[in-house]
Amino acid sequence: MKSGHKKGTHLSLEERVEIYKLKEQGFSIRRIGRKIGRNHSVVSRELSRNSKPFSNEGYKPVKAHTLSKQRTKMQRQQAPLKNPAVFLYVREKLRIKWTPEQIAGRLPIDHPGESISYETIYQYIYGLGRRDTLWHYLVRGHKKRKPKKTGAETKKASKIKGVESIEHRPTKANNRKQAGHRETDLMESPRGIGASVSAHIERKTRFIKLEKLENKKAATKQKSMQKTLKKIQSVSESRDPIIKSMTYDNGSENTQHQELAKNMHKGLCVLSLPFLGKKDLLKT
Repeated sequence: MKSGHKKGTHLSLEERVEIYKLKEQGFSIRRIGRKIGRNHSVVSRELSRNSKPFSNEGYKPVKAHTLSKQRTKMQRQQAPLKNPAVFLYVREKLRIKWTPEQIAGRLPIDHPGESISYETIYQYIYGLGRRDTLWHYLVRGHKKRKPKKTGAETKKASKIKGVESIEHRPTKANNRKQAGHRETDLMESPRGIGASVSAHIERKTRFIKLEKLENKKAATKQKSMQKTLKKIQSVSESRDPIIKSMTYDNGSENTQHQELAKNMHKGLCVLSLPFLGKKDLLKT
């Protein structure tokens, strides 16, 4: 990596992968910073903000990159309320019982050059604005906002079959004592771009492979994995499976994990999939 500290830019996925590898090798935060050309405070903040304290998986670079992108998007949505004129305008109109939709539509007319989404206003009302009980001024006057169901949430709770406990994963895999146990994760591209990145991590050696996928469909993900696993097995002279387990999360792209197992040679691999944060596994 280049020497010197980079300034004014967000961490890239490649940098997060490097942080993960160096951390797993036991490097200190300061040494990691020097290796990737970042101030150690940047590395410390990254590990603190984007690790999962409720999971025994710790820091995962692809998931961390996704969390960072989501956080940046949220900050941009809330940015208009940092403008005093917009902030006061929103509060004034709420108090005369204008709806967030009406406020968002009228703001550019009363204040040319300014804009805000009604969703940002709702987030303010039920977030920082709760202490001022601004929800009283809404037509329905609900103290708590009822979450809007997405298409995925209206489906059945889970269509991924074969749920088991994460404790069923081999101890040698958890302790990184045996090669052949892998993890995979998917990073979605920004809205409007179909491609995604699938990451495969070998637990013992910490080897990481990134694959670009055309989309996040289950069939695309499993086809890519099937090709990768067959290629790995083909270089072995032994009939014993090289890949002994594969750990997923419970994303919709993993719903065809059993189909993958059917298409592989018998005994080639055992697939296990944990629900993030719940310590559940899906296992073929």
